[in-house]
Amino acid sequence: MQGPGRFSCRLCGSVYKHLASLTQHLEVHRNQTTCILCHTTLSRRTDLRRHMRLKHNMQWQKTIQKQRSSKNELDS
Repeated sequence: MQGPGRFSCRLCGSVYKHLASLTQHLEVHRNQTTCILCHTTLSRRTDLRRHMRLKHNMQWQKTIQKQRSSKNELDS
């Protein structure tokens, strides 16, 4: 939705009245991380930690180890 006083995010479609608000919003996309188990996209690493603990009953260290081993398998 573009128009006078309307600025929309190309990544998610969020619409803002001010360009400064859109610029601030874009920072959310730059710091996004994705759960390797269910592919949920989260805005911050701290949100990923909480997500892993609550949704997958995992501790953060186990998640990091799994991500590293998955990445190493793909690189091999």
